Amino acid sequence: MGLAAGAGCVARCFCGGVWQHGDGRGDYEQGHAHRQIDLYPGYAATDLEYYNHAAGEASGDVTATVQKLNARLQPLGLQALTPSAAVDQNAFAVTKATQTKFSLSKLSDLTSVGNQLVLGGPPECATRPFCQPGLEKTYGIHFKSFKALDTDGPLTRAALANNTIQVGLVFSSDSDLNAKGLVVLQDDKHLENADNVVPIIRQKVVTDEVKTVLDKIDSNLTTPQLVSLNAQVELNHQDADAVARAYLQQHNYFS
Repeated sequence: MGLAAGAGCVARCFCGGVWQHGDGRGDYEQGHAHRQIDLYPGYAATDLEYYNHAAGEASGDVTATVQKLNARLQPLGLQALTPSAAVDQNAFAVTKATQTKFSLSKLSDLTSVGNQLVLGGPPECATRPFCQPGLEKTYGIHFKSFKALDTDGPLTRAALANNTIQVGLVFSSDSDLNAKGLVVLQDDKHLENADNVVPIIRQKVVTDEVKTVLDKIDSNLTTPQLVSLNAQVELNHQDADAVARAYLQQHNYFS
């Protein structure tokens, strides 16, 4: 597989719609085992917890998470390559007005003002370690109250827009973040597990050329780019294959 073929494979991964979290890892695993697929873009922490049967090994450290993932993949004839900076994971967003009012850019900025703000999210956020309890334990954030809404859906969006809540649970690569004027606060103390996009490939097809092109792509792929790509497909209804190929051509990954 040459550079163009490797980039083309990534384009097909884009158009397969697998940049969003899903439950298809069993299909990917079977596809690898039966040599039906050679490569798919995974998420470091989520894939680790899939292959280790939810053993709780994932952390906010992407390097450590990928190392543990590779320990699980190696006996299966698979390998996780260099992870990108792009992540698709739980995140907490505010409106631009709230950001400006309280000078917010990262989650630790909420520590001193959380008692003035309402957190919104799915009902289980109130008890799950990566949501409200995690914000309290990791950041010392104690919100004025919690409002049970939906999981990164229209109720959360509406509550942020009408200021019923000031902080809402979203996903970091949501396509509508920019369109809705929402700002994701940096998880500066790594509360969330490292769900960085990472190529997972069959060991028998790994070559220096393939690693070179995938490492080049991943070294430049960012979460804002992921948001933009998702928006082109989900909001602007562009063809996913065309969007992926345009992105790869724009960055000179293939002609």
